[in-house]
Amino acid sequence: MNRSFPCAAFLVVGCLVIVLSGGALAATTLTFQEGVDGYSGTVDTFLRAAAPDTSQGSSTAVEWDGDDGGGQNFALLRFDNIFGAGPGQIPSGSFVTAASLTYTVSNVGNDGTINEVSVAWDESVTFNTFGGDAGVQSDEYGASPGLAPGSVATHTVDVTSSLVAWAANTSANKGWIVRPTGGTDGVQFRSREYATIVERPALSVTFIPVVDAVVLLPEQINTVVGSADHEVLVAIPPAANQSVAVEVTLATDDTTVAVPVGASGNSLVVTFAAGGASQQIVSVDIGVAGSATIATSNDAELDDTVLAVDVSAGEVTFDPPMLVAAQGTSVAVRVAISPGSNDTRPIEVTLTTDDAAVAVPGGATGNSLLLTFAAGAVSEQMVAMTCGNPGMATITTTNDAGLTEAALPAKVISGFMFTAVADTREFTGPTEFPMVLADITATGGPGAFLLAPGDMDPPEGIDAAIAAEFGSGFPWYLPVGNHEEETAADMEWVRNAFASLPYIVNSGPPGSVTTNYSYDYGSAHFVVLNEYADGTTCDDCLDGDVVPALYDWLEADLAATEKKWIFVSGHEPPYPQPDAYWGDSRHVGDSLDAHPANRDAFWALLDAYDVVAYVCGHTHRYSRYFQDDVWQVDCSQARGTGPYDTYVRIFVEDEEVTFHVYRSLDTGRYSLNDVWSVVREDPPNHPDFDTDGDVDLSDFGFFTVCFNGPNRPPTFGSVCLDGPDLDSDGDVDLTDFAMFSRCFNGPNRPPACE
Repeated sequence: MNRSFPCAAFLVVGCLVIVLSGGALAATTLTFQEGVDGYSGTVDTFLRAAAPDTSQGSSTAVEWDGDDGGGQNFALLRFDNIFGAGPGQIPSGSFVTAASLTYTVSNVGNDGTINEVSVAWDESVTFNTFGGDAGVQSDEYGASPGLAPGSVATHTVDVTSSLVAWAANTSANKGWIVRPTGGTDGVQFRSREYATIVERPALSVTFIPVVDAVVLLPEQINTVVGSADHEVLVAIPPAANQSVAVEVTLATDDTTVAVPVGASGNSLVVTFAAGGASQQIVSVDIGVAGSATIATSNDAELDDTVLAVDVSAGEVTFDPPMLVAAQGTSVAVRVAISPGSNDTRPIEVTLTTDDAAVAVPGGATGNSLLLTFAAGAVSEQMVAMTCGNPGMATITTTNDAGLTEAALPAKVISGFMFTAVADTREFTGPTEFPMVLADITATGGPGAFLLAPGDMDPPEGIDAAIAAEFGSGFPWYLPVGNHEEETAADMEWVRNAFASLPYIVNSGPPGSVTTNYSYDYGSAHFVVLNEYADGTTCDDCLDGDVVPALYDWLEADLAATEKKWIFVSGHEPPYPQPDAYWGDSRHVGDSLDAHPANRDAFWALLDAYDVVAYVCGHTHRYSRYFQDDVWQVDCSQARGTGPYDTYVRIFVEDEEVTFHVYRSLDTGRYSLNDVWSVVREDPPNHPDFDTDGDVDLSDFGFFTVCFNGPNRPPTFGSVCLDGPDLDSDGDVDLTDFAMFSRCFNGPNRPPACE
């Protein structure tokens, strides 16, 4: 089981510390998922009215459906052996503070209703045998934790109420049934038998074992001025009030910051009747900014505890926190106030630009736009920023509620931008790749073209989605991926698409003239590599590799261009890396690194010709990796809004290339997640690195950084020469610096500079 460890955080993130007189007791989070940490207690199947005597227990998908072959389908799911005294189990009688059910939908349909099952069942059950009567009867299910979304995504549903009930009576755990309660479009989600473990159903439960103490949950409230009352669970051990009543008093040390609702003065008495419930909910009223504590006292000789309350003024934020856009575009920016700030009051936020000719909020009067966040309404709004002339501007906020203000730096470029996406494979439904394209439109558009480094099959479906969002004929370039290479129809489509691609300047070697090629746009040269071609006879006959014949073609192509910026794109990474956020890896040893000699020669070639980035996919994991002055950018996947879904927008200016990486992660929506730039200025005629007008000792620090190994900063560009030890004495020191300065001081520079 996966366990969380002590931390000072709110319980919704699975970490909680309860401070008792004898020390600290941490809440524990256990995650139950078939095949993870030895857990094998998942039970799932579905009941199919159209096949009433057939068990579906071995299916790799579980279904609910309002009409499948003339009858309904009902999904069943249970996690066995989660309660007990053994390792990796929840002790009976524990205080369950949070529980969530996670499942991955593979076929979109109508939402269903989750209910707790009231009858016993196993995976052999059928439509005719469930509960003893054919079909699902109302007495065979009970309380409902909520709805089960049916969109294609990984969903997390709050099932805390079910786990609280089952912890008190473990025999009541008969799992859940998902009933189709509206519409006739069925839903499929991955079952425990599905091959990819991470997509199997999972149950996470956060709990506190029974202790001889008063418990307040959460033990820490972090909120903002203007938020609604916060509910707090007050609990005592179940045995404490079995025969006698117990009184627990909650007292605050600062009623202006926080006070229990209904308090007399600063205190509220909570009575647990004899033989009654051992848990109650009280509300805490939030006041001004500051800190307070709410402490307990009791008449049952239980250990007491303290609830800490921190109230801040809140803040205004922009997402993304910076804006880079091409001239003449409109970019959607999310403007938000701290959640809760407008629970009890309206808030007005004004956005003002210091240069409306560069960037201005859409709909502004003059240079300002007023946003109103109504009381009890949403705490964020989307604003379209209109980007005009190239230059820099700043959009600042003012508000009437004492929130901390925000500033959005905006840069409008005169160059061009393009967008990279990868590995959409078969995810072309309305909530999948088209959703990614819609977000690209909202955040500034795709730019001049899309670069899609492989596994975009079926390409005709991807092409239709791109045309629907960006217009018919919008250019996109597809380096062949392993799934195109293994599919004859995909390869034929890619070969035929070459004829209509714009900006082409060079076609590939024999056998792959339409799947290896290069094109120019603006100040940049782009090479599209098919790493499954042998460079002589075929374009679909190898595993991923850059063989000598393809290397020779690439070298000739790179030697022929005079463009300042060069990008090379292929499907497989030379150096597979862990995901930059999640930390897991795929296809290590099964990418270009499977052929290390060819890989190393290929990367050295990119370095030799000052390629700024190699853009790839294949791993379904986002990473950026810098080696020998070349960036490897792995675009992960673009299948919707799952935890790995990503797109990369690249801005190309005269002296700078900027990368903006948008990711969904676990939020269900895209946000700017990573930003970095490569600066390549023309070399100066002197080593005045700090641009103070003198070449002196203050420049020496820059000089040494410039030559400190393979990870020297790209900011220095071509000023970073390859041989700084000019006097060949084994050290880069002041002697070399003196010679270095002479290298840029006129025509009589010494031979060592050559």
